[in-house]
Amino acid sequence: MNDMRLFSLLLLFSALTAIDAVDEKDWETWSTLDAAQRARELPVLMAQVDDPQAGFDVTRMHRLAVALAHDGDRAVSGVEIQGSTIFVTVVDALSPTGQSRQQEALALLTTALARKSGDAWLVTWRTLRGVGLPPTPETLADLPRQLASSTEKTRKQILRTSGIWAGWGSPALSDLLMGWLAVHNQGPAHVDADARAALLLRLYETDPQRGRIRTLEAIAVGDDTIALRGLLHLPDETLPQFDALFRTMLHDELRWNAVCCATRYGSAALLPDVLALYRSKAGGWACELSAGMLRYLMKYDHATGILLVREAMALRQETGCFRSLLPEVLAPFPGDDVDQLIDSFLFDPDDDVARQAINAIALRPNAAVRLRAILAQHGAALPAVVRTDAENRLKNAEHPAGK
Repeated sequence: MNDMRLFSLLLLFSALTAIDAVDEKDWETWSTLDAAQRARELPVLMAQVDDPQAGFDVTRMHRLAVALAHDGDRAVSGVEIQGSTIFVTVVDALSPTGQSRQQEALALLTTALARKSGDAWLVTWRTLRGVGLPPTPETLADLPRQLASSTEKTRKQILRTSGIWAGWGSPALSDLLMGWLAVHNQGPAHVDADARAALLLRLYETDPQRGRIRTLEAIAVGDDTIALRGLLHLPDETLPQFDALFRTMLHDELRWNAVCCATRYGSAALLPDVLALYRSKAGGWACELSAGMLRYLMKYDHATGILLVREAMALRQETGCFRSLLPEVLAPFPGDDVDQLIDSFLFDPDDDVARQAINAIALRPNAAVRLRAILAQHGAALPAVVRTDAENRLKNAEHPAGK
């Protein structure tokens, strides 16, 4: 979007919304660099920078960046239009020479981190990690201490945040995570399975050796007190040492985690067992179980897998699982027959299925080439929502985020 169009949208938004007293919610849509507004906000925000109990999430960091702006700075804003509604979020201000006020804000918060504690430290740390804050001996030592002193709500939110933990491991953090995993293991009635999955994932990211051992222990029993994402994350294609255990698990279909572990990590030796189990209730399985078994069959018996996916798409079971099968099952597997099967659903009467076909194509290695060809050959005939999805996916494929 060019500057003139952005400026016009900002003026329109300002005319529609009068912002006098700026609160947390208003700042989500603040659309100007008004000097009086900055003058009111900056002292408040600077006091919060120095306040040990005030955490800075991304939104508050953006507020600080804009409050630091000087006269003549230019707003950097995300603008989204949905129907007749305009959403504006100012995320930075740039000086005439291109200096980023957001970088000034981040520098202030980096210095202030050592003065914060508990929830405020963790929330601010997560914001800084989102822009690549490197570990120091002091912050490495602080992380487990601050986690231990935080409230349960904030701790869970931080531990569920992925992509920020690499390089932040320490013996103290590993011991803390292992201790929490043990405490949380009090039986299904008392377990937050998603929280336990987050603990296990963070342990694996920060201490791969201990994390792997603990994950393998959970996989070996199909631990149903841990959400599946905490069990299925290992890079191993197979864990053949568990095949005998997996074969037993496949005979207990009520234990979803056990069956999903077996189909995720089982070797080709389990093919007859998985095929028999799937066929015993084809079309009637829960979505996670169905997708797991079909992925396994695609891996070890490609031709049968293709036939069973085609059959599953035709059954249209009441669970609605057929709507997600194409990206969940077919996307990772090469082959012209896979491409042809996905393409056959581009004009499905159910627009959700057609859109999932586009999603599946977008996940494949040749995504840009295929999407461009589909739009060139069939764009005018595609339903509007499907065509829009294809155009958006093509843009993403041609210009990946961060590249």
